[in-house]
Amino acid sequence: MSNRLGVYSIAVAASMFVLLLRYSLIPWLCTDTPLLIVVIAPIFASLYGTRPALLATALRLVGSIYFLMKPIYSFDVYGLANILRLILFGLIGISIGLIGGYRLKNKKALETSMQRQQIAVDAADLGLFEWDLREDTTIWENDRMYELFGHTRADGSINLRQFLDHYAYKEGLREFEKSLQQALRSGEKYNSTCRIIRKSDQQLRLTEFGGRFEYDSDKSPTKMIGVARDIT
Repeated sequence: MSNRLGVYSIAVAASMFVLLLRYSLIPWLCTDTPLLIVVIAPIFASLYGTRPALLATALRLVGSIYFLMKPIYSFDVYGLANILRLILFGLIGISIGLIGGYRLKNKKALETSMQRQQIAVDAADLGLFEWDLREDTTIWENDRMYELFGHTRADGSINLRQFLDHYAYKEGLREFEKSLQQALRSGEKYNSTCRIIRKSDQQLRLTEFGGRFEYDSDKSPTKMIGVARDIT
């Protein structure tokens, strides 16, 4: 309840601010200038959803009639031009509100989906990583990835060359590299296992790797989004 009240308060405050700004410009812009400036209020309010934007639109319509349209300080509306301006502003405000609500809804849905995915990743004890093939650099997305390799955050991640030279156990390494190259050529989902030497305690751990490659317009692989799991 308090959160909703705060959102509506923001819509009211934005409307009042824009109204005062537009009113202060009357000596230079006069009252006959199109109501473009007042559209700022519903645009800002739309960041919080449809209803705040519609509230801002309604407040701006009332404020524009009273302060910006002749006769000033009156709710009387004269002339077809003024009526059309108000209708246009109302339609713009409603459209902005609907778009803002749709955007906010999609944002919340995306956040919910990411939270669920993170729960699934944590439950499966998966490490997440991203590998840039062109630069041979990696980004380790979560703490589990560092734990798998016995790294701290200060140690950072490793690239493929470092992995092959210092972490991958030599026995069975040829099969690992072969499956990687095959996945690169075919574009199929990659899945393979490899024994690695964990840095923190030098223990040998059997690790499963999986992921998919991304390709550019020339069908050349550019990136791999992958997961890793200790199956020792």
